[in-house]
Amino acid sequence: MPNSDLAWWQPWRFDGLAFGLSLGLVIGSAWLLWRSLTPDRDKDLSRRLTYALIPLTIAITSMLLVRYFNTDQQFGPPHEPYTRALNAAVAQTGVDAPLVTVHDTHYHIAMNRFKTRAPLIGFARQNWPLPETALPLLEAATTGQRTWLVTIGFPPAAPDNAAEQWLARNAFKTGDTWFDDVRLVGFGTAPATTTRPIDARLGATLRLLEVHLVEPLRPGQVLPVEFVWQPLSQPAVNYNLFLQLLDAEGALVAQHDNPPQGGYAPTSTWQPDIQISDRHGLILPPDLIPGSYRLIAGLYDPATGQRLAVSSGTDFVDLGRLKVE
Repeated sequence: MPNSDLAWWQPWRFDGLAFGLSLGLVIGSAWLLWRSLTPDRDKDLSRRLTYALIPLTIAITSMLLVRYFNTDQQFGPPHEPYTRALNAAVAQTGVDAPLVTVHDTHYHIAMNRFKTRAPLIGFARQNWPLPETALPLLEAATTGQRTWLVTIGFPPAAPDNAAEQWLARNAFKTGDTWFDDVRLVGFGTAPATTTRPIDARLGATLRLLEVHLVEPLRPGQVLPVEFVWQPLSQPAVNYNLFLQLLDAEGALVAQHDNPPQGGYAPTSTWQPDIQISDRHGLILPPDLIPGSYRLIAGLYDPATGQRLAVSSGTDFVDLGRLKVE
């Protein structure tokens, strides 16, 4: 329901229509009360008028509440970016996917405008590590197939966004969508269950040992892929990872690009002889035709677009074929 303020008294403007209708209802009710209390008045007429006023009161009150909901400006315009981001998440995955929100003051928007049954878990700004009380909430938000993160005023990999850092490490990020200063981040949360040994060398500094993923797949599913890296020396460049699904003709059907752990583990910080686990999620098109597909991945310099050469002689690592049912 809208905020409990009087519908006609809005700090940003005086709503004459709402005030007039509200005043009319008050005057009409007062007149009927006066008639009922006056002994020489027609009681039957007063009763009929009262019965007529009840549905009119309900109709006018409902109209005023709807009007207030669509003109309320105390939380910004009715279709401000935060509300659009929340609604966009529900439109894509329904009400079963939890929403994790990180902001300082926008909780009142969700309370007043977000009209679905989707579970919403709110966090404030928090540096790493997360407090122990926050972990059960995040763990509960990642028990299904998908979850969403909605932030306001946070760039990706912000150091004071510990909730996103936890999700980047423990879920499979699919990408970012911006609504002005509001960012909607998707995550796949189904675990990877199959291990494929790879043992490929990228450039002079990195070695990909294996990947963990899921097979077979279904159209519209998030493909979780966990990469296990072994740095041979500390890279000088912060590389991005690309993950692509190709059809039998080599045409691109799905793609994901993102820095390791959503930007929270840049490659220039990787130390030799310490294995790095890096999770990414690839959204399969809902109309993907069943069949066999090829999965490839690699690293590139986001400043130049130049891919790292692979020991096999290509600029990508072949992760094998996947079956879509």
